[in-house]
Amino acid sequence: MTNNNVLQLFTSSIAELTSCGVPLKQSLKILCSLETVPNQVKKTSESIYKKLEEGISFSAAVSSCEQISVPEWYKNFLFTAEESGIVSDTLLWLSEELEQQSENHSKIVSSLMYPAIVIFLTFFCGLILSTLFHFKHDFLSSLIYGNIFLVICAAVVFFVIKKVIDGNPVTKFVKALSYLTDASVPLAKAVKCAIPASQKKEKLSQCAACICSDLAAGKKADAAFLDQFDTFGFKKEAKIISLYLSLVQEGSKSSAFKQSFKLLRKHDEKITSEVVSCIQPVMLCIAALYMAIVLNQAIVPLLYGGSGEIV
Repeated sequence: MTNNNVLQLFTSSIAELTSCGVPLKQSLKILCSLETVPNQVKKTSESIYKKLEEGISFSAAVSSCEQISVPEWYKNFLFTAEESGIVSDTLLWLSEELEQQSENHSKIVSSLMYPAIVIFLTFFCGLILSTLFHFKHDFLSSLIYGNIFLVICAAVVFFVIKKVIDGNPVTKFVKALSYLTDASVPLAKAVKCAIPASQKKEKLSQCAACICSDLAAGKKADAAFLDQFDTFGFKKEAKIISLYLSLVQEGSKSSAFKQSFKLLRKHDEKITSEVVSCIQPVMLCIAALYMAIVLNQAIVPLLYGGSGEIV
């Protein structure tokens, strides 16, 4: 099992037990005793249980566990959950988030299968042609140029697919804010906690820090988000979030972030769908251009016989 799989299974198991009213320590003890639980998850549960017995907090025990590597955003959520008394609900949310990340990873892999196959077959055709033309110098040079073109195009396609399926970091940030504010976590504290959940993008982190400063200075939430998001270039998100925040009452900010998240997610899904639908025609065009580059030094000389006239 990979580290992500262990973390996901551990989180979902603990979340399920605690949501049924089983105390945290007892939940860990149950996981240690179940035969159906994988050994890595058992060892993780045992390690955390021992640390809890020593008086260490749950968030600190998970963060320092040697059996699994825990991402920063996960640690922040656990720490905030303990302070706010919402550990059980937060574990459920973390479990769903880890499952979503796993699904995104599967989408990336499945989306890359088609372009990978096209690139491999195209490159294989180039190799066959190189043997047919006995590795002539002119043909080999065109084959090298074609392969360079193919590698660059493949890198661009893979990067675009991964970036699109990973999603907009602002959407993830707003999703985290939606959960935290719904759990009655103060807005400024929720903003700080939600930063790592957005993949710690530097520009967004700076924006969130400025929002916290504005809130601490007594600025209204809608104005703080509008000004800072607009300043850091998140103009579309600024209008959406500030609009919903201005429409709700002071104690109903969670509903504003929920509505903002739904709208942003809908926009992200539309972009993802459009990009994925374009993969096939784009890859066919890349393959055609590659073959044109390679065959330029193979078919053309045969047609003209080196004399400038068609044979």
